[in-house]
Amino acid sequence: MRSYANVVLGVLGAFVVTLTVSPRMCNAATVNVDVPTHVVHKFGGSTFDGSISRCTMVAVNGYMYGTTTNGGTSGIGSIFRISPLGQYQVVYSFSALPQGTGGELGSSPSNGSNPAGPLASVGGVIYGTTVLGGFQNRGVLYSFDVVTNRFSVIHQFKMHHADNATGAVTDGTYIVGTVEVGGEGTTSGVYYHNISTGTTKFKNFEDAFGKAMTFAPPVKWGSAFVGVTTTGGSANGGTVYSFVPNTEEGTLAILHEFSGIGADSSPVDVRVINDTLYGVTGSYTGNSGELFSLSMSTSSQVPNFSVLHQFANDHDASTPMSAPVMVPTPSGQKLVGLLLNGGTNGYGAVYTSSLDGSNYSLIHAFNGSDSGMSSNGLVTGSDGNLYGIGNPLTSTGAGVASIFRMGPQIATVNPMHVSLYNDGHELAAELTGSGFSSNAVAMMDGKPLSKVVVEGPTRVTMMIPSSHITSGAHVFTLFDPNIGNTSNTIVMLANQVRVTAKFGVVNNVGQFSQTVTLTNSGYGTAYNVHLVSAEIVSSNGSRFALTVPSTSANLTGAGTQGFTVSSPVPISSSLSPLLIVRWAYSGGIGSSASRLSF
Repeated sequence: MRSYANVVLGVLGAFVVTLTVSPRMCNAATVNVDVPTHVVHKFGGSTFDGSISRCTMVAVNGYMYGTTTNGGTSGIGSIFRISPLGQYQVVYSFSALPQGTGGELGSSPSNGSNPAGPLASVGGVIYGTTVLGGFQNRGVLYSFDVVTNRFSVIHQFKMHHADNATGAVTDGTYIVGTVEVGGEGTTSGVYYHNISTGTTKFKNFEDAFGKAMTFAPPVKWGSAFVGVTTTGGSANGGTVYSFVPNTEEGTLAILHEFSGIGADSSPVDVRVINDTLYGVTGSYTGNSGELFSLSMSTSSQVPNFSVLHQFANDHDASTPMSAPVMVPTPSGQKLVGLLLNGGTNGYGAVYTSSLDGSNYSLIHAFNGSDSGMSSNGLVTGSDGNLYGIGNPLTSTGAGVASIFRMGPQIATVNPMHVSLYNDGHELAAELTGSGFSSNAVAMMDGKPLSKVVVEGPTRVTMMIPSSHITSGAHVFTLFDPNIGNTSNTIVMLANQVRVTAKFGVVNNVGQFSQTVTLTNSGYGTAYNVHLVSAEIVSSNGSRFALTVPSTSANLTGAGTQGFTVSSPVPISSSLSPLLIVRWAYSGGIGSSASRLSF
């Protein structure tokens, strides 16, 4: 490998690149804990949904946005969004027009087809690229406003100039990515689009340092965009390059060359974490790959290249296709990344390590049904959990993509209502949901419980001292120390009233009446329980008030009281009447509805 001096990296100035190989890099993986993944959406439910996704999602306004390379109304790709709760929606369908004579489309431009590559966002606008479509079917650069759902083609790539774009990154001023140059698939370059002027320009790698291919967009580091080429450099083992769009054509420079020997070749992706560049190699040469970093020295302005870990092509799993993300944990910041191959089940795995490469271990092995074989990167959702897209293959070679989550999500607490007692005994309770790691910590009112058993990825049992239970609401969460995230909250009520309604048999002969039974299904006593009102609402919007009794009752736990609502005339069934009743008690109100059937 070779180091270079006097390289432009924006405000980072001139420097010399040096190499450090960490003594930890060959440490074998240990599996101490399993952090399960949970599939929140499986593609392929319909042709419209699509079945393949080749993108790293981006988090915007509480949702994760991504693309499918097929599906949509025309079957050639879509933009989708999904919430942390799994609410999935296709928000845009690509619909490229057929090519005309000579590859031109006249006055009817295409909006592109088969989107792929990482997405970028700024100010509620998403930027991405397509592989095909456009005037000459070479792909487009597009934007999508998540608020207005407005889609716009920013640039259409052309033959013998640049095509096969690989996603986008933006700093709010420029949109930058990489493309194949010349239309021959032999070298790549950088495209850069000025958002304010609307101009798009290109810089060929070959013009700066020889033919080189790349498969991922760069990232912003300092005032430069920094990326990797999988080939090129003096040993043709790939490079780390910088690009600064500060002139008419921009400035390209090499920051580091890979040796091309073993895992030290073919870098595929980078990410900036704490002003340090982290990246991975190996995905396009058949070797296992390595995790590396490139950092700046604050005293001498000399960047240091370090190999943090070399992946072993056995139980360790191998072939990273995306750079790791950083998560804060109680023991410090950690890296979490995905491996395409290997693992216990052969569907790839999830690894973690400290920022310096120490404490490396596998924390999950995919099995196919929980996703896997992911060539896309991870993204942190609005709930703090990690999300990704896998494309696991079946025995026949077919694959259906799925969106998976890493991190806990609670669905229920049982019991939801408890009585007060303080006799020294413990309350047995459980949490159910998904994504519970084997070392998850159950928290009650912000404090960890000491007697907790994780029975699997969907269930946790707890023994709660009676002294912890006081009148009111108690909040439960699960904390995952492996990714440093806390689940959603769920509430258990102690000594609290809960009044519900059950509707009885309807009498509609000569007059109308129906019994409504109110029950205190909570604990404590509901005082002065009484009906406030009852009315019939017809499908045409008309309303008719019913007579309610003036009686009331005090209901202890599991206590019930029946009330009869009535009308001196029968109710017509032709307008699909809805009965709505409202009740009140000391400290609370409630309502319920029942569709009448005669």
